[in-house]
Amino acid sequence: MHSDPQAQTWSAIYHSQQFHMLAAKRRKIAWLLLALSLLSYFSIPFLTSFFPAVMAAKIGAVSFGLLWGVLQYPLIGLIALCYAVGMRHIDQLANNIKR
Repeated sequence: MHSDPQAQTWSAIYHSQQFHMLAAKRRKIAWLLLALSLLSYFSIPFLTSFFPAVMAAKIGAVSFGLLWGVLQYPLIGLIALCYAVGMRHIDQLANNIKR
């Protein structure tokens, strides 16, 4: 019986130590950035519920709560940028494994 050369290649990649190290690195980046995203997202209801005085504190003409809410957009954008850069690095490592 002839086996598929492509299947053999992918099997060899899957069983390589480099592949498993790469998968672990990808999981680490994804879980870290997910945790930061969730922490950022749920900080607003948490602070509003348990520390309303902090959210009502004035910083110039606006409250901290309003400022923190508006800052969520660039913060999540920064997290997305970190993810894109991290995955670009992972892709480069993956291309090295395929060769």
